[in-house]
Amino acid sequence: MGEEYPAPPLLRRFVELGVPLTTASDAHGGAEVADRSDELRALLDGAGVAELQAFRGRRPHPVPVAGATVGGRR
Repeated sequence: MGEEYPAPPLLRRFVELGVPLTTASDAHGGAEVADRSDELRALLDGAGVAELQAFRGRRPHPVPVAGATVGGRR
């Protein structure tokens, strides 16, 4: 596993600029889905991410990070 992309300084800049954000997994099997969710949560919190965009019907909907679950966990 390499480093996060985007790197934390760039992620913080995206937050400053109000860039809408979403997350994704590079899992290659079911056992890998959300296996680094604690690291993702720390990365988002450290960058000051307040909300992510979830997509329904190809339309973005804001989801507050504070109440969001990652892989079914908070």
